[in-house]
Amino acid sequence: MISDAITYPIEGEQTAEILVIGGVLSLVSGLLAAAITFIGALTLGLGFILLPLAFVPLLGILGYYVRILESTVSGRPEPPAFDDIGGAFKDGLFAAAIGVVYYLIPGVLFVVVALFGGLLGGALGNEGGAIGGVLVFLGGGIAILLTIALTYVYPAALTRYGVTDNVGAAFSFSDLAETILSVDYLVAWLFGFVILAVGGAISGAISLIPLLGWIVAPVVQFLFAMMAYRAFGLAYNAGNSGISAGPETTAA
Repeated sequence: MISDAITYPIEGEQTAEILVIGGVLSLVSGLLAAAITFIGALTLGLGFILLPLAFVPLLGILGYYVRILESTVSGRPEPPAFDDIGGAFKDGLFAAAIGVVYYLIPGVLFVVVALFGGLLGGALGNEGGAIGGVLVFLGGGIAILLTIALTYVYPAALTRYGVTDNVGAAFSFSDLAETILSVDYLVAWLFGFVILAVGGAISGAISLIPLLGWIVAPVVQFLFAMMAYRAFGLAYNAGNSGISAGPETTAA
């Protein structure tokens, strides 16, 4: 699995084209974020309104990651073509919506606990503040644990969406249970996040190089993300005996 994921981006004949498209979308997102941040420094309200625009190019990238997951589960050894940009943005939008729903519960929990703890402290003084602090600590801890658990499930849910083209399938925990409870899935999932961490560190270091680094870093980050999502797809195959995987997509 390790060698498969690492060499995955260079399989096939469209590697350069795929990396250029992914890198350009990442670069455009970064440039938009920088421009909007500058505008926000001048006019906070306008910057806040325009901020979502910086994430639009990332939807195309996220949609392509969904294609990697689906392609991996289907048993194809090479990355899918990055040609249907409209379809990629559609898949990215649904994938982002799935992520929002997944992380909504711990987010709401933390906000509610923090507000309740603050109100309790304001109403009861020092004693209430102490109780509120404990509630915030416990509630925050539960929210963090939920976030970690949902981060573990999310790649499998995203793969399920990519395979079925059905958003509801991403929330069918009975169908996901066999996958996420597999030790093979756990190992492959951990490897995928190690790849993301390494890629983030390397691209972050490259981005410190003026001009050239700002162009190269998004491509490097996209390259490592392709490896990671390949690993997540392999993780889904490894944890789901109901999916038939070819010899190229086994986790062993």
